[in-house]
Amino acid sequence: MSYNLIYYWEHFLDKYIDREIEAKIDSYMLKFYIINQDSNETFYKWFSFSNKEELLGFIKFIALPSAYCSRAFGEKENSVLVTAAIYEDVLELLKNNIVGVDQGVINNFKEDYEKIECIENNEALDLEMIRKFCDDFGDFLDYKSKVISNIEVYENIKTFGRELISNFEADGMIYELEKQMDMSREEIEEMFSNIDKNPFMLKKINTFLDSKFLL
Repeated sequence: MSYNLIYYWEHFLDKYIDREIEAKIDSYMLKFYIINQDSNETFYKWFSFSNKEELLGFIKFIALPSAYCSRAFGEKENSVLVTAAIYEDVLELLKNNIVGVDQGVINNFKEDYEKIECIENNEALDLEMIRKFCDDFGDFLDYKSKVISNIEVYENIKTFGRELISNFEADGMIYELEKQMDMSREEIEEMFSNIDKNPFMLKKINTFLDSKFLL
């Protein structure tokens, strides 16, 4: 399977754009959102990938094009755009459009695309390199912009669960997580830790992820 073919990602988007997440116990997890802060139009979705190549392909062919096109057009059109596109087509749209050309957007897109290709060309294809890219990605599309976007990546559901609990505890908001999941902190931790022994709990986790509570 080649994850560098645009046809794969066009089909992927058509197939999964309106589906609920179907996370699997041993799959990589990715959260992606775009928000237009003027119109409140939002795209928010979790995705599940069987390997790092597919995960990186999603970022390269869907997340980057969607975020940067939304940034370029969304500020004036009060919208977000979710699409699958290759580098040359995105660059053409950013350079030639009726809304206006923003060289800063163009430069940042080029830089981010080059970073993705560097990760892709690294034989190790280290997950931490992908996570570091995602952490830096939101710096340009942050809360100061009218259109903001973010990508989060997790190795699997267990890793996500540990970080989820840790983050809510660090913010002193664990009670909000308990309320949302209708479980105690200990029950939440046990659910994620033993998900391989209780796979039927995946449905509860998937429903939780689709709720936009973590937006």
